[in-house]
Amino acid sequence: MSDCKSVKEKDFHTARVERPCPLPLLEEKVGYQFKNESLLRQALHHRSFVAEHSGIESNERLEFLGDAVLGIIITDVLFRRWPDLPEGALAKARAAVVSSEFLAEAAARYQLGDFLALGKGEETSGGREKPSILADALEALIGALYLDGGIEAAKEFVIILVDGRLADAVTGEGSKDYKTRLQEASAQRWSQLPVYTVQAHGPDHAKHFEAEVVLNGISAGSGNGRSKKQAEQAAARAAWEILEQDCEAFGPRGRGQVEENNTVDVLVSRDSLQTEAVGAVFSKTGARLSPVVESDPVRTGTFIEEDADAGTA
Repeated sequence: MSDCKSVKEKDFHTARVERPCPLPLLEEKVGYQFKNESLLRQALHHRSFVAEHSGIESNERLEFLGDAVLGIIITDVLFRRWPDLPEGALAKARAAVVSSEFLAEAAARYQLGDFLALGKGEETSGGREKPSILADALEALIGALYLDGGIEAAKEFVIILVDGRLADAVTGEGSKDYKTRLQEASAQRWSQLPVYTVQAHGPDHAKHFEAEVVLNGISAGSGNGRSKKQAEQAAARAAWEILEQDCEAFGPRGRGQVEENNTVDVLVSRDSLQTEAVGAVFSKTGARLSPVVESDPVRTGTFIEEDADAGTA
C-alpha cells in the first residue's frame, strides 16, 4: 500500500468517498489528465460501493469496454511488431498479456487499489488488494481513457503497461509465472530451488502475507499480498527483475551453497513446493530435494540434497 493519507471527497455530488489516495495522483501515475473526471471516478466504483449508494453507476460497463479496447490494442501491436508470427502464436501471446493474473499484477504496480471506491464489506475484507477487483478496475480505467481521450490515449497507457511483457509472451516466457521462471533459473544456475519464507499478519477477515525469497543462500526479494501465493509471486518477481539486470547478482553459476552444506533448515509456505517440477528440474542436474518434515499450515523442515546415484539419506 502507499503512504497516502486517507482523503474524503464528494463523488457525483451524492456520496462521500474515502480513499487512501487522491485521484490527481492516479492521473499522474497514468500520465494522463482526464477532461471528464467523472469517467475516472466511475472507473473506480466497485459494485459493492454502488450497492450502498443509489444514483451511482459501477465500473462494470467501463470494464466491458476496456476489455475490448485492451484486446484490440494488444492484437494490433503484436500483428505489426511480429509480422511473421503465425495466428496460433499471436493468440497465445495475446492471452498471456490480457490474463487476469497479469492485469491484477499490473494494477498493483500502479497501486490502483488505493484509489477504489469500495463498500464497507469489501473495505474490511481487504478488497483493495483482491486480484479480481484490481484486474477489473484496470480494464475499466482503460475504457475510461478510451472514452475521454480516444484510442491513442488508451494505447499510450497500454503500451507502457505491457512494456517488456510482450516480448516474453511471444517467446513463451510470458505464459510462465515468476515463481516458475525463478525456479528454472535457480536450478540451472545453482542446482537448487528458491526458498520462500512467509509471514501472516492481521485478523482472519483481513489477513495479508509477506514473503521473502532466498536464492543461493542470499536474500533476493520480498513481496506481499492477500494470499501466500500472491506474496510469493511478488517476491519472485522482485528477485527475477534483479536477476534479469545482473545474472550474477546472487552468485556466479555453479553448484551453489547447498553443495557445501547439504542440510538447510527452511520455513516455506505449503504452495511454494511443486513436487513434479522439482523432480523434472533436478533430474537434469543430477540431484533431488527430499522434504523430511512436514507440518500444517506451513511446511517446516530440512531439505537434504542427495546425489542422484546415492541411496536415500
